[in-house]
Formats: sequence, C-alpha cells, structure tokens
Amino acid sequence: MNRNDLKSMSTDELWALHEEIATRLADALLAEKRVLEERLKQLKGGVEERETSATGRRPYPAVLPKFRNPDRPSETCA
Repeated sequence: MNRNDLKSMSTDELWALHEEIATRLADALLAEKRVLEERLKQLKGGVEERETSATGRRPYPAVLPKFRNPDRPSETCA
C-alpha cells in the first residue's frame, strides 16, 4: 500500500486499518511470548536446583589460611 492509497481513504477506513494492524501485532506478540516462555521453562527444567542456605546465597568453599603468625602458628588469616 502506498501513501496515495492512504490519502484517499476516509477516516473510518483508516481507523479500521489501524485496529486491524493493532490486533495482528498483539496476536504476533502473544505468540512470540508463548514461544519464549516455553523455551524458558525448558531451560529452567534442565538446570538442577542448587542448594541454598537460609540466607538464599549459594554455599562457598572454606577459605584456606594464607598467612600464619610466626610466634603463634595457630593464628592464621586469609
């Protein structure tokens, strides 16, 4: 459709065209959203649930000491 066709259309015809386009776009967006939500479900289903502590953070390994006090070897720090 070219610009001259739009200029020759009445206001009611233009509004009907606008509504048709809006409906088609809404349908296309809903279809795309369904596809993306299904893909997200597949991705979430493939990942095993990780253990989380009461704070909701993932468990971290213990930090090994890097430095020792020469006078008291039991005193360490990372």
